[in-house]
Amino acid sequence: MKLDAVFFDMDGLMIDSESGGITACQKAGAHFGLPAGEVDRYAHLCIGANTRHSRELFLSMFPDISYENFSSLSRLIRRQLQEEEGIPLKEGILPLLAFLRRCSCPAGVVTSTARAIAMPQLEKLSLAPWFSVFTFGDEVTRSKPFPDIYQTAARKLNVSPARCLVLEDSHNGIRAASAAGMIPIMVPDLLPATPEIAALCHRVCGSLLEIPPILCREFDFSGECCTKNT
Repeated sequence: MKLDAVFFDMDGLMIDSESGGITACQKAGAHFGLPAGEVDRYAHLCIGANTRHSRELFLSMFPDISYENFSSLSRLIRRQLQEEEGIPLKEGILPLLAFLRRCSCPAGVVTSTARAIAMPQLEKLSLAPWFSVFTFGDEVTRSKPFPDIYQTAARKLNVSPARCLVLEDSHNGIRAASAAGMIPIMVPDLLPATPEIAALCHRVCGSLLEIPPILCREFDFSGECCTKNT
């Protein structure tokens, strides 16, 4: 089958940023005196979710604390961590993007992060020029695991969801891609693939370096673009 597009999540898939987000949540939770175990559970449940979903979950778990104050402090801590430590790219992302360009396959970013936060990161890391389309979490009402954000991305490119491959690191992202009728591949970051999630995946891979060979073997990628697949 020929693919019409490959869609990429951002945090935890292209950039190694999820652990910093968890740390920021934990530090903000400690500031507000929240139970460490519950804050850790909240942070992990929010992986792959947009701000609306995260806010609703926070208020259900910590109704006596202002989400806006917690979120502002968490973002501040996360920015400080990123300035001190930088944001590393995930292994294999640049070779994979070069491979897709060589094969003339459109690539898109589909992230639950808001445009105002995500786009500057993509530009700073020189990732933005590799992509044909961008879809952000503040463009849809329902967050991953609902399919809305992937359906929006497919409409932007005017392509069939069934002919789109999705690369995700989170459970919510895999559920969203599967619900949208796309072909999900999971590259786990902080969350391993559970049996439920693995059943939704076309493949579960150890790194993005594994993706070009899969495209050459299992999809209609052939000829010159597969002669140098990393």
